[in-house]
Amino acid sequence: MSLKSLASCALLLISSLQATSALADAPGVLPAPKPAAIDPMQMVRENLGPMKQAFIDKNLKLSQGEASKFWPLYFAYQEGLGKLNYRVQSTQKSMLRSWNTLSETAVKDMVREAAAIDEERGKLTRETMKKFLAALPAKTVAQYFVLEYKFRSVINYDMAAGLPLVR
Repeated sequence: MSLKSLASCALLLISSLQATSALADAPGVLPAPKPAAIDPMQMVRENLGPMKQAFIDKNLKLSQGEASKFWPLYFAYQEGLGKLNYRVQSTQKSMLRSWNTLSETAVKDMVREAAAIDEERGKLTRETMKKFLAALPAKTVAQYFVLEYKFRSVINYDMAAGLPLVR
């Protein structure tokens, strides 16, 4: 599966994120599509994970020995990223739901939380990269992180596109 194909699938799944909550009804938020009957983030999680794994598997071409070292580290990293992504979404939803009634202090706290999440993501990536480098050839690790960043860029772009603008 090419990055373009994967991106197309991701776009289809993530487009449902534009209907993730009743944020469209919040004062001070520009209209967005109405919420879906199912949790679109759950749908994204269930479908993108296996697609991403297949994409990485195809492009890294790991030997059996490398794969036995790579995949446990990969899954641990994805779990950590998932927890951080959940915090990002929770912070965004909280901010957008009550945008017009938030105090200056509350907004500052939410902005600080977003910065803390970014710092934790960087720390998680650095720690994971060290583990990968201890277990695998550096070129394989570099190839993986290029694939990871490309995939994450597509996801981040589409998530940002789905966020309504606040006034």
